[in-house]
Amino acid sequence: MIPEYWYLPPVAYAWQVTLHSLLAGSVFFAWARHHGLGSGRPKRAILCVLLVLPLVTAAIPGRGSAAFRDTVAWLDSARVLSMPVGFDLHVADVALLVGAVALLATVWQEVLPIFRHARADFSNLPERLVRIVAAVPDADRFQLGVLRDHRIILATSGTPWAPRLLVSEGALQDLDDDELLATLLHERAHWNGRRWLGTHALYAIRLFQCWNPAALWTFRTYAVEVEAACDAEATAARDRKPLIRALLKVYETLERNDVAARRILRLRIDELRGVSGTHGAEVSVEAVVLAGVVMALLLPWIV
Repeated sequence: MIPEYWYLPPVAYAWQVTLHSLLAGSVFFAWARHHGLGSGRPKRAILCVLLVLPLVTAAIPGRGSAAFRDTVAWLDSARVLSMPVGFDLHVADVALLVGAVALLATVWQEVLPIFRHARADFSNLPERLVRIVAAVPDADRFQLGVLRDHRIILATSGTPWAPRLLVSEGALQDLDDDELLATLLHERAHWNGRRWLGTHALYAIRLFQCWNPAALWTFRTYAVEVEAACDAEATAARDRKPLIRALLKVYETLERNDVAARRILRLRIDELRGVSGTHGAEVSVEAVVLAGVVMALLLPWIV
């Protein structure tokens, strides 16, 4: 038996969003692997659809009624949730546990870091840093600061209207001029076009689904795609080797148990070297729109 609270509107909606995210994400992952879909705008667009569409398809009125479940729906997940898994537990209990773990991971990895502000010095900047930053486009728009941190860290902060470039003391010590310029150009690329607004909007949507492990995976994949796009923009018509060397230096400073960060760096390095393991398949905008329409038509019939 499924616990009674599972049928409360907020809990039922949260489960439906998760179910639709898992189904749509699984189909996309299998399709991307089969066709060797490479990084690019079409892939980011599909990830946006995966993050946003389940919120809509799970909210269609009337889907939770007994009549819909019994006579219209293609799949009633309540039957799966009620299956026993042993120790007097059911699939619903396992799903609840997974959601709780995803919630804790969201708070620990994505919410708490917002409140951990590194101390930055915006005065008495090193002459070397000022000289290198002068080669960054629109450098006069950015407030430049030095982070009192011995790790190799470069970051952007602020808003598109008051952007900041932050460089750690470790980066100044361990990166040569070419590597430092390459990483600064990468950070500068985060402010281009609508990238900043789009990423922050999707981040808010992802936090709204803080219980959803599929949303966590989707947004992290999207974030990696954004990093790859910024790498490509930073190295356009430039030698890619300085940025690759900088990323390798960052990789070597990470702890071995920091699996997620090391994996992201490996993916970025492979993408820059042209050995990402995908065939770089081209996908048209029409195909992305069609995929979104198909998912929007199919997912509501699964409850």
